[in-house]
Amino acid sequence: MSDITKIEDKIKLKKRKQKYINEKEKIELKILMLERELAVIEQQLKECGSSDWHDKQPMKSEDLEALKKDYMKNEYFKDKEDE
Repeated sequence: MSDITKIEDKIKLKKRKQKYINEKEKIELKILMLERELAVIEQQLKECGSSDWHDKQPMKSEDLEALKKDYMKNEYFKDKEDE
């Protein structure tokens, strides 16, 4: 009789072990999927990081006028000075 109980115990232990192995494989698969999803999100964040200009304040009108004046002075009238 003891042989039968030992065999039943071994069968139960084997089933339990297989169940835990299956759970472990499922968890490892989920971890792998989440790691890949994280890598994709990190890449997207790197690509979005270059749009910091949205956070900057607009230029003051005086600064824009000075910039325009400098450009017009240096570029637009450049040909007339050469003549």
